[in-house]
Amino acid sequence: MNFILKPAVLVLLAAIFIPLAGVIAWGWDAFVLLVLYWLETAVIAFWTVLHIAAVRGDSLGDLKFGDKRAVSPLGMGAFVTLHAGLSFKNGASQPSVRVQARC
Repeated sequence: MNFILKPAVLVLLAAIFIPLAGVIAWGWDAFVLLVLYWLETAVIAFWTVLHIAAVRGDSLGDLKFGDKRAVSPLGMGAFVTLHAGLSFKNGASQPSVRVQARC
């Protein structure tokens, strides 16, 4: 039971139970949950890009294109940011698809 008191486990449990409590106790609807999960994704992406940009250059090992070194960690962070931004833009700009169930 001692593992439950670890910070990572507590954060995970909060991430699970806060939306559940929001729906049951505070009457959150699907839109509020969607915004909450989008914000969670944005925070995770922000920290991931910071971690990528902070990697030591020599820790990339044999990451090469031909004879040249592939890219710097800062360049990798910029690429991930650009790629994620374009993916979000393209996904968010698609028209809604309505699915109707037939009985």
